[in-house]
Amino acid sequence: MSICLALCAIYFTAANELWSAPVTTPVGSYGILMNQWPSSNQGNDKTSSLLGVLNFGDAGNVTATYTIVNVDFTTKTGKATGSYSPNPDGSNTVNLTFDDGSVWTLTAVVTDGGASLQLLVTDGTPMNFFTGSSNPAQVFSGTGRTLSAQVTPAAGPYGYLITGWPDAHNKPFTLLGIINFDGAGNLSGSYTMVNGRPTAFPGTFSGKYSVNPDGTGTMTVTLAPELTVTFAIVVTEGGSGILMSASGGDQVLSGTARMQ
Repeated sequence: MSICLALCAIYFTAANELWSAPVTTPVGSYGILMNQWPSSNQGNDKTSSLLGVLNFGDAGNVTATYTIVNVDFTTKTGKATGSYSPNPDGSNTVNLTFDDGSVWTLTAVVTDGGASLQLLVTDGTPMNFFTGSSNPAQVFSGTGRTLSAQVTPAAGPYGYLITGWPDAHNKPFTLLGIINFDGAGNLSGSYTMVNGRPTAFPGTFSGKYSVNPDGTGTMTVTLAPELTVTFAIVVTEGGSGILMSASGGDQVLSGTARMQ
């Protein structure tokens, strides 16, 4: 009996060492990418995208920098401030006031031991965006990944996936491929595009990139002599990930890249 009890004690001690309480509170800074899903309101589908950095303080305070691609495809950068608090179910409520006066309430769920966020707008300005419609809300959802000391992409290849979001005037398309960063502000890469036609087609591109101390930056990509797109980017996870968002002039683009 004593041997059995001793073995059980060893087993439960080891199990307790392996198990730890889930992380439910956001800590530090996260790069976030949120997309507004196409909304059929008054016969006019519209989309938008928000890319940025959320900084969570110890006292329930949060600050943010952001770049938003609006439903009219214009782009705006700015800042937001607010607060966050835990909910009984383990999620968090995040209240943000943007520098243009808009107010957003988000539900945020911390995952991956504190490394990731799942985000959904649940109240505020986006919920009554399409005034006069029986369905006035913008459906905004997305994810976040932690930042860290290194805020620039590592030199080398990244696999990426970029989506052109459908709306009343655009069909969806997707680019998948490799981006090569040289560590000195230059990039090159390849893509395969699928845009609803019966055949996918490949291509190559070149461009430039720059990153700020907070991990935000820009990436300018020339896909053809007459087509150049500038993405707002956030570098996450010590350089192993990149979040991207852009206005293609008449279509919202967003995506992610991961180090190979």
